[in-house]
Amino acid sequence: MEQSEQRYALICVTGTADRQHRLSVALSERGVDAGSSTGGANASAVADTDTTTEITATSHIEPDHLTIIERTLADLERAEGGTANGLPDDVDAVVIDVDEPAALETALDWVDGHHDPAIESSARVVAPQDGNEALAAAALRQDVDQYVPSDEDALNRVLETVAEPTASTPDDEYHRIIANELPDEAFVIDEDGIYLEAKLRPASAELYTSPATDLVGASLDDIFPEETASSLSECVTRAIETEDVQTIEYPAETRGEERLFEARVVPIDERIDGKRAVIWLARDVTERAQREAELETLNRINAVIRQVIETLVDAPTRDAIERKVCAELVNSELYCGCWITERTGAGEFRYRMGAGEATTYLEAIRKLEDDASALSSATPYEEMSGDADADADTDADADTDADANAKTDLGTNTDTDTDTDTTTGANTNTSADTNTDNKTTERQRRPTEHTGITGEITSVNNILKTEPLPEPLQEAAHADNVRAAISVPIVHEQTTYGVLTVLASRAEAFSDTEQEEFRLLGETMGFSIMAVKNRQLLFADTVTELEFRIDGGETFSFDLSETYDCTCVLEWSGTTSDGQPIQYVRIDGLDGETVLEEATAHESVESCRLIHDGHDHCTIEMRLTKSGVRTLANHGATIRDVRVEDGVGTCVVEVPQHGDVRDVAEALSVVYENTELTARHEVDRPVHTAIERRNRVLGELTDRQLTTLRLAYFGGFFEWPRSSTGEEIAEALGVTPPTMHQHLRKALKTVLTEFFAEGNTAGGGADGSQ
Repeated sequence: MEQSEQRYALICVTGTADRQHRLSVALSERGVDAGSSTGGANASAVADTDTTTEITATSHIEPDHLTIIERTLADLERAEGGTANGLPDDVDAVVIDVDEPAALETALDWVDGHHDPAIESSARVVAPQDGNEALAAAALRQDVDQYVPSDEDALNRVLETVAEPTASTPDDEYHRIIANELPDEAFVIDEDGIYLEAKLRPASAELYTSPATDLVGASLDDIFPEETASSLSECVTRAIETEDVQTIEYPAETRGEERLFEARVVPIDERIDGKRAVIWLARDVTERAQREAELETLNRINAVIRQVIETLVDAPTRDAIERKVCAELVNSELYCGCWITERTGAGEFRYRMGAGEATTYLEAIRKLEDDASALSSATPYEEMSGDADADADTDADADTDADANAKTDLGTNTDTDTDTDTTTGANTNTSADTNTDNKTTERQRRPTEHTGITGEITSVNNILKTEPLPEPLQEAAHADNVRAAISVPIVHEQTTYGVLTVLASRAEAFSDTEQEEFRLLGETMGFSIMAVKNRQLLFADTVTELEFRIDGGETFSFDLSETYDCTCVLEWSGTTSDGQPIQYVRIDGLDGETVLEEATAHESVESCRLIHDGHDHCTIEMRLTKSGVRTLANHGATIRDVRVEDGVGTCVVEVPQHGDVRDVAEALSVVYENTELTARHEVDRPVHTAIERRNRVLGELTDRQLTTLRLAYFGGFFEWPRSSTGEEIAEALGVTPPTMHQHLRKALKTVLTEFFAEGNTAGGGADGSQ
């Protein structure tokens, strides 16, 4: 037949009537309106459309005419075949456009069960709009003539198949389908485990040192270790015997690493060289498995962190908090060691407690502690991106194991910065920084130091591969399988209580997500330590009162008093809702205009406003960049009085009778370099019952003030919305509204003074949180 006379009739099958067949879409995109019949079983005769000028097949066939008959699966179930049902006498191909294996099976059953010779002899082509591996596997099992993936020209591929129906062998068809669809790796493997065909996608082929063709003729036993090969062979046998698709996951060695693959094993009905065989469609699922493993690990980490946090609620002391944290972390089996260090007043970091099984590593740390020069060369921390040496020093801090009782100073011969990042005090003295800078020139900061000073998390992964540690520690890391480490600040507001360092045997243990979990743990520990300290003070009947002398601080109050010979008295210190330090300071001996001008220009003051201004005294509100006073409050001290005269400060605080006085003294010395404890004595707190406090307030109120309060309270003046207005309260009282408001304000001040000013002009309440 001449080319110009060639005609093709295609039955195009779709799943539903509202779905346009892929070939129709292709013709529409080419500007060809193919004659088609889309009716049911009783559709009228089919029209023909000349597509010669629009279609150029990649083969030598250029058709003159193309007839398309569109049918849905429902149409096929009703059709009996023949022209009476709208089908031509000759059908060249049935082109099936469905996405589900079950729908494909329905369509092919119709083709195979049709009694019309034209249908039975037609080519069977699967051309889905959105292909998938399950559909490709089903097409393989049904032995279709062609499978056209979604990224190929469906029309040309169909015409090629119709024009050369005998041009390929069954093996070629298997190979074509393997090349066409989805998996990273695809093979034909016979019942003896011998590779007959092999195909790798380019990205997958790059993982291997030899081409896929080298696999042909090899066996599973030649390629995989004995245990893996046996498992894969069993899967091949199971697929053949059950006549069902099997799924299996298995590891495979690639260039320098082991990757995980998932395979769908599809049995082939037709024998190849007299043997049963399977199509092996494999996908690299290494990243997916890693993500799943990471998610599972993160869930476990989250559970551990939450459990740790829950245990902190009832912890009675700081030691109990830290002991529980260490125990919970190592008992989770996610971590092989952890320890806690605290910063001393000298700027050093000393070990407090720890736990874990990395005993060799900890012993190596102890040996390094004896030689400061060894530690000095251990960690060029600031020169390494990603804190690759964090472990070295992280662990360098770790050098004491869980049961060690010695308070080993992990900062031996090292004066670390006392900059305001960690001390959080506005009064930081720069001379300490100068000393630190000189010493860190000789030995850069270890990660624990860096974390404690800057408040930044320090972490390192893949310790055994990157080998960032000095030789003794690197050997110990290999011995204890220490692969990752992290150092986390234990912090509340602007106060750093110490550093928690954790070791793990997982190479990629401390991802960004895991670091955020540890950041939360560090903040929770800091809050719990602060709460414990304040709780001890709150319920103490007897407290220790400490008086400190501070020479030469660098805050606004010190500078102002020295310049203008005035006195600065702290009336109250706290934080705003967003955590910014705020202070109310009374200045005696200087007018408000001058004070406001000086405060506005001072670098430690972020913003300020004048609250009260007199001729030679005033009160100012200041929002600070940092606050040394808050550091004391966060260490469990109630601030009773802070005043500065002639550049010399006096600070009076209360701590629990059996509290850690050294802890408070060191916290203050970190903020103010020249600090001296000048007095210490025990003070018995008077115990006031609720009735006593109520009677004392009532005794200070005038009758008119008390009556005004009662009328306002019971009249709903303090509700929102108000049940009574100020005018209504004034009318009930028999006075003018301004007079009523005057009585009300004085009464409220008397009540509030009982809570905010009694015996405490600086810190608010005993909890120091005001």
